[in-house]
Amino acid sequence: MLKTEYKQQSIYSIIYNKIPDDHLLKQIDRVVDFSFINEMFRDSYCKYYGRPAKEPEMRCIICIMQLLIEDY
Repeated sequence: MLKTEYKQQSIYSIIYNKIPDDHLLKQIDRVVDFSFINEMFRDSYCKYYGRPAKEPEMRCIICIMQLLIEDY
């Protein structure tokens, strides 16, 4: 007999799949690549001392989301 394994999706992918494809945040995600932000701020954070920095890319995306939500 063949063994069938089912992999459970993360809760985040399940929630993401419930967002309509024409939603503004999904449109922005498809068009804009925010990865340049981490590279731009790399020299501003020390890798070896102190607490680890939050990812600059994530922080910028959260700020953009807050601005978009305020407009609704």
